[in-house]
Amino acid sequence: MQWKSLTIIFLVDQGTKSTYTKEHLYKLMQQFRWRIAIAAKCFNDKNWVALFPSQYFDRMRKNPGDVAFQGTRFMWHRFQDKQAAKQTNLQKRTAEAKQRNEVLKYNDLYRKAIQNYVLGKKDKLWLISYVNRNLPNHYSENLGKNVNEYRDKIAKKAA
Repeated sequence: MQWKSLTIIFLVDQGTKSTYTKEHLYKLMQQFRWRIAIAAKCFNDKNWVALFPSQYFDRMRKNPGDVAFQGTRFMWHRFQDKQAAKQTNLQKRTAEAKQRNEVLKYNDLYRKAIQNYVLGKKDKLWLISYVNRNLPNHYSENLGKNVNEYRDKIAKKAA
């Protein structure tokens, strides 16, 4: 019975003005469920005997090695930090992938436009206006050089 009163005291100690909002209680419940689950996992993995509730909820067991309720707070914060870092890393990789895909798309459009011009399907004015309208500026700066390189490449293949 003592451990129940300790958990109630712990909940009150967490108190802020928003302690009793549904969102805050939901987050606390998620945290508590995770902390109990990680403690059970530690006990099972290391073949330890589970603590009695009065020991598990003992407020003096703050060391993470104790695998008690207060000690799992450190594990919870570390878990949250890892999740935030993972999310940040995912957003960063997604942005980089989007940028790479955009560059690849522009390169493909540029190559096809030059190919259409060299093969005689389109004229020079079309090529210049297409590159100026649809592609970033640095593609139009090297247009003449790239057309000549593509012609040389075709000439080598034909020879």
